[in-house]
Amino acid sequence: MSSLQIHLLGTVEVQRGDKRLTLPGRKTQALLVYLVAQNGPHPRRKLYDLFCANAEDPAAALRWHLSRLRRTLGPEFILAEEDRVRFNPLAGEIDCIEFERVLDTNLLGQKTETLAAALDLYQGELAAGLGYADSTEFELWLLTERTHLHAHYERGLQELIARLIVLGSYESAIQRSRQLVQANPLLEQAHAHLIWLYARTGQIQAALGQFETCREILKRELAVEPTTSLSALYEDVRTGKLSPTFPVAIPLTPQTPDLRQAINLVGRAVELEQISRQWQEACRGRGNVILVQAEAGGGKTYLIHEFARHISGAQLVWGSCYESTRSLPYHPWIELLETRLSELSDEAIHGLSPFCLQQLHRLVPSLAGRLGLKSAALLPPGSDETERLFTAIHEFLFRPAEARPGLIFIDDLQWADQASLQLFHFLARRIPDASALLIGAYRTEEVDAASALQTVLADLGRLHPHELALPPLTQAAISDLIERHWSDLPFADAGSVSQILARATGGNPLFITEVLRELSHMATLPEVLPVPKTVQDLIGRRLRLLPERTRQVIEAIAVFNAPITVSQAQKISARAEAEITEAVDLSLRARLLLLQANARPIRYDFSHDLVRVAVLNQMTAVRRRSLHRRVVAMLIQTSGNMDRTERGELASRIMQHALEGEDYGTVLHWASLAGEHAEQLCAYTDALSAFTAAASALTQLRSEGAMEPGKATLLELELLLERIRMLYRLGRRAEEAVLLEQAAAIVEHHRNAFLEAMFHLRQAAYLNSISQFTAGFETAQRAYESFGQLGDEQHAAEALEMASGARQSMGNVSAARQLMEQANALYRAAGDLRSENRTRVDLAWCLIELFDVGEALKHLTHALEFAEREEDKLAFAYASFVMATGWNLYCHAPMIRAYAQAAGRLYQELGMGAWEARACMYLAARYLYENDLVTARSVGEQAFAKAQTTGDHWVEGWSAHMLARLALHEREIGRAEQWLNHAFELRRAHGEMQNQIIDLAWMGRLCLGQGQNEQALASTAEAVKRLNAIQAETQIWQAYDILMCHAEALTASGNSTEAGIYLQGAYDSLMQFAGRISDPQVKQNFLEFVLNARILAAHASGEIKTFPE
Repeated sequence: MSSLQIHLLGTVEVQRGDKRLTLPGRKTQALLVYLVAQNGPHPRRKLYDLFCANAEDPAAALRWHLSRLRRTLGPEFILAEEDRVRFNPLAGEIDCIEFERVLDTNLLGQKTETLAAALDLYQGELAAGLGYADSTEFELWLLTERTHLHAHYERGLQELIARLIVLGSYESAIQRSRQLVQANPLLEQAHAHLIWLYARTGQIQAALGQFETCREILKRELAVEPTTSLSALYEDVRTGKLSPTFPVAIPLTPQTPDLRQAINLVGRAVELEQISRQWQEACRGRGNVILVQAEAGGGKTYLIHEFARHISGAQLVWGSCYESTRSLPYHPWIELLETRLSELSDEAIHGLSPFCLQQLHRLVPSLAGRLGLKSAALLPPGSDETERLFTAIHEFLFRPAEARPGLIFIDDLQWADQASLQLFHFLARRIPDASALLIGAYRTEEVDAASALQTVLADLGRLHPHELALPPLTQAAISDLIERHWSDLPFADAGSVSQILARATGGNPLFITEVLRELSHMATLPEVLPVPKTVQDLIGRRLRLLPERTRQVIEAIAVFNAPITVSQAQKISARAEAEITEAVDLSLRARLLLLQANARPIRYDFSHDLVRVAVLNQMTAVRRRSLHRRVVAMLIQTSGNMDRTERGELASRIMQHALEGEDYGTVLHWASLAGEHAEQLCAYTDALSAFTAAASALTQLRSEGAMEPGKATLLELELLLERIRMLYRLGRRAEEAVLLEQAAAIVEHHRNAFLEAMFHLRQAAYLNSISQFTAGFETAQRAYESFGQLGDEQHAAEALEMASGARQSMGNVSAARQLMEQANALYRAAGDLRSENRTRVDLAWCLIELFDVGEALKHLTHALEFAEREEDKLAFAYASFVMATGWNLYCHAPMIRAYAQAAGRLYQELGMGAWEARACMYLAARYLYENDLVTARSVGEQAFAKAQTTGDHWVEGWSAHMLARLALHEREIGRAEQWLNHAFELRRAHGEMQNQIIDLAWMGRLCLGQGQNEQALASTAEAVKRLNAIQAETQIWQAYDILMCHAEALTASGNSTEAGIYLQGAYDSLMQFAGRISDPQVKQNFLEFVLNARILAAHASGEIKTFPE
């Protein structure tokens, strides 16, 4: 198969070698773009709808387009699989896929060269110049993809510029900053980069000019001034006080005067484009009617105003209907006409026809005054004079003397009086021959209550108006909004917040903006989003329009807090079936509820979460409590015929409703099952919540005297131990320590052999996690003996695991392996396959530390396969992490990256932030092996910071050691000393014998760098001494490098003979380990790592050089 080069970023081009292929027509090109960019199989039905919907035989039309592609590209590139079609991913090089592969990730994980190369692929928007007007859905997809890729381009440029500034590559940074300004002229950060870079390179006038350019753009486009931070940078440049480092405090996005309105600039590009097309037709004398519909807050009003703001040379007039004026005839038209007439001079008014003036002054009293006439009475709807009035208004608005095209907008038609609607219909019938657009907007949820509007809409339908139904904002659009205008939210990234907002608001623009306004004042993201007053008022209005019995049903549905059937709603609300049916019907019309038609039985849910919360907010506490108890009774009744797994799924809901209903006995009864089910799903935060809720319920029952004190105390201890276990999983050490103290106080005064043994088991786990390994081993042994006396082999095995982990960290890996093998055998005998698999991973880690990496990788492969089959995410994450550890010994960067990233993603998904630091540390090691020292340092510092935050001393020590190596490589002796001392003291405090040896060896290198040869020799000699002392119990990572450190110190001290002996020892140790690597390529890669290559070079030449050379 000959390779293709497909370029979609910019003009679509396809090349085979040096030959550019001629592509078929626009539709076929559009099909190619879609198949390539949307990598994966596509149902033929979907492709029919996108590209062949108007064909007599869509299937035949699609086959014809696919055959054209096969003839042009080759038959092997378009693959058909039953009812699906896909582009062959092995076809060759595809620029947009490579671009997104690099940029749709954590950019810290990309090398600078890779990032720059990916950005250079962006030669313009996706499929520039390509459009397919016959398919709105395709154009919407194309627009979305273009926006998505452009956002990646901007984000990638910002990251690359920041790196180039750190590296001092100012000319390259200037070039990239210009690209960023061109890509987004409104981005102040881009201008700030250019200003600073120009000034830093002595181009002061260019820097000052760039500020003025930025100011002009912001004033012209957004009517705002530059931020104070950017202005301060300008002053620093002007006065010669430029900081030597870039001022990162400058905001990424321009400030806007009214964010409530700016919302509609996001996610409305397709609608603006459709209105623009209609406007262009109107300018050519082919007028039309546009009807815009959306729910309240959907952005219909500002959409039209925003469009009007961007067009010039037009006659713009609009009027608004209000609920309070719906009984006033012609109110929006009077408002519109008064505005337009006030813009005309007396001369222009007297130039109107007598007929027009005679009729208009009936509606506009101010006109009568200007004409010197008495005011006339308004005409009632249906009068014989009505058509004369309508004709005069038509003449005035569309008069031939008015050369400019017109845009007439009537807002909130749901509140329009009958006469105003009749006038709208009259003008709509006559607009096709006018150079004008007539636009009407209305709220979808209030159409059913507006019979006059329904009639007019039906009549307008025969005129074929252009109808725009504004959809909710997508999650991508919400993310874009946050990144543009709310990038300083203190608690989360745009992606996570946008997901929550999309679910909570249903994509309603007003709701989103108001919630974001509330969130911007909060330090953390609340569990339940606030309902702003504007939103509460809008939803309250919808509720007040409904009968009382309907509101009661809606309240029951709000308390249930899940999609609900009619039968369930009837049981909770205690209303008749007919009343439920009526309530659901009215709620659907009011857009309070949505139908889930695909569910069986059919269910109903709120249109968005804020509606549910707003309903709850207007209920009394007594009413809520009563309904929660009804929900509990219904759910418990439902659970009677379920198996244990199904009951586990229901348990947490029963608990939550019981807690809200203050039914504390039920909370305690279901807590164990709810926690067990959550733990099986690796949802440790949910399990913790279940046990915490049970503890709160127990406190309430105690205060009411509803439990016997001794029984309550033991139950309190059980719940404490369960919470401690979950906190251990989640790495929340500070909270774990507090609960352990509480549990210790109970154990001291209330004897229970099993619970006491469980307490020591949890205590051992905690002690190991904070690197108190001696105490952890002794406590684990105590727990093991207690469980042995109780005959509890499964918990005894867990205690052996803890003891083994402590022994391993203390340096006695052989003993640790024996203990882990015992634990593995106990789990196997008990039939606990998951725990057996976990100890298989622990045994693999022991093998790694004994340098039997090949055997360890086999164990880990089996462990990963088992974890995947069992859908055990925690086990998969742990095995992936240990896999990264094994490949780290081979210095194999690609495999380290693959497994560390997999582990990191899963730990993040499971909410186990403490373990993310371990994955991060190995990602830093990967960059070290690739000799990307800048990125290695950046990621290493992240790992160090995360480890300090979570209290992971093992990662903290290794990250500090790695950062010391990097600093020494760059000859930053002072920083290297700080990092290395930190690592050594930390490891000494926690008894990590092997790691202290490695630190001592590198301290010798540090001393050589400081010219302290005697101290260097003492340090490396101590490292070798300790190495020889523990080699019988364990192997030391990079023992060959430790020997090389000593050889370097001996050489510097003038003892070349003994140095040669240690060099030979280093060489023999290195080659012995390399000999265990079966894959030749992996072995070669291992020997080429810089520290290993130094040993080989020194052995070959007989010349020992100090590090760094």
